[in-house]
Amino acid sequence: QISASDELHTLSAERVWKELERALGEADPQQFLLTLHQCDALERLLPEWQRLFDADATTKDGNGDASTVLRGLHAAVALGCDSRERIALLCCYIDPDAAQQLFERLKAPREYRDFGLLCSRHYRSLLDLEQQDAESQLQLFQLLDLGRRPQRLAPFIRTVHAYQQARYGADKPFGQGERLAQIVSALATLQPKALVDEGYTGKALGQELQRRQIELIRTLP
Repeated sequence: QISASDELHTLSAERVWKELERALGEADPQQFLLTLHQCDALERLLPEWQRLFDADATTKDGNGDASTVLRGLHAAVALGCDSRERIALLCCYIDPDAAQQLFERLKAPREYRDFGLLCSRHYRSLLDLEQQDAESQLQLFQLLDLGRRPQRLAPFIRTVHAYQQARYGADKPFGQGERLAQIVSALATLQPKALVDEGYTGKALGQELQRRQIELIRTLP
């Protein structure tokens, strides 16, 4: 078998990445991981995810195992996630350092790497968003850079929604996503130029913008 030979080691990083991107974009992406695991190829090609299949393994937050990960992929398909979002979902189950190592080894495109690391680092903040104060909600907005990159919003919400469905089922509401979208929409009405016109400059401009952003978030229902 190829998995038992040295042939796996001859596969280029680009070839492995191409197959990963293609397979995870299929209608049944979880079968790809299962097949690699069952033929002992996952350990050689994608060791960061192989560890989730170990008998005593749990995901990084201690709330799941390989079956949870596979349910997450199933949910991602149902929610219409593309291959980039599905790879990012898998990164939510491992440490950001491990995800970084995986992307570097496979020479992944920057857009996949950046989004995958973003999800791995911040998915928990979205899951807990409704329990957070206005300052923490603004911090997530800033960490995701949603003011300058609002196009990240929908993919991030879909990815974390798939993660939640894997843990709690499809029937659990995902109000956190709606809340984040509401925050992004509201904060878009606050433009630095208006503060400049009021006479704010330099450090005072940034401080006043943040103060108003926090106050605006507090007024949201």
